[in-house]
Amino acid sequence: MSRQSTWPTSARQRPGSSTPPPARRTWPARWGPCSGSWTSWWPAHAPAPGDNLIGDLVRAADASENPLSDTELRDQLMLIIIAGTETTVHAIGTLLVHLLAHPDQLALVTSGQVPMEDALTESLRLRPPIASVPLRFAVRQFRDARTGEQFGEGEPMLIHLAGANLDPERYPDPERFDAQREGGARSLAFGYGPHVCPGAALATREIVIAATRFLERYPTARLAVAPGLMEQTASFISNGYSSIAVDLG
Repeated sequence: MSRQSTWPTSARQRPGSSTPPPARRTWPARWGPCSGSWTSWWPAHAPAPGDNLIGDLVRAADASENPLSDTELRDQLMLIIIAGTETTVHAIGTLLVHLLAHPDQLALVTSGQVPMEDALTESLRLRPPIASVPLRFAVRQFRDARTGEQFGEGEPMLIHLAGANLDPERYPDPERFDAQREGGARSLAFGYGPHVCPGAALATREIVIAATRFLERYPTARLAVAPGLMEQTASFISNGYSSIAVDLG
């Protein structure tokens, strides 16, 4: 990832402000191929932000008494793409795969006997769009009482949400897709407590609407390839299908 591009900070000086713009910054190497796309996008949109979410973020960043730096604004925009788009896309695809792979469950949903929201909740439990949350670090040496695993001070730990959602003590027959699961299928797909996803309600509506519209438009759709043969994302964090082969009928 050797390609780096400059971030044109001069476009972000607040109109009428005597404060000079911050020094020009360079894209961190970790952005890799994204740097070219963002650099070509920014000069065209920053001087006149549009009437959209990104434009609102740019205007809010400039109007604040403590405005976001270019790096902070860029990170916020990337967060929207990664956390608010990729996860939703995976959740839509996975929900449709679960339904099309289980005609009995699909019939319950399309007949109105089971709400699409319930099918989504079960789909998120069985295969959440985020499988793991990296990383947490042990602040002291300790032994996990349940598993007997030993952790040293400073040792990294990977929180595997997908595994927690398949706990047989919490979910009977956990690897079975059941939109009518007794007691509901609430899981850690959207996080928990103070770490719950702030966009959970919006994401739920987006996924439900997308899946419902697809099934209404293609009522005879079926999978052209078994789920186990579909290409999956090459990631231990993002969890979904790279492509889904469907016969639209």
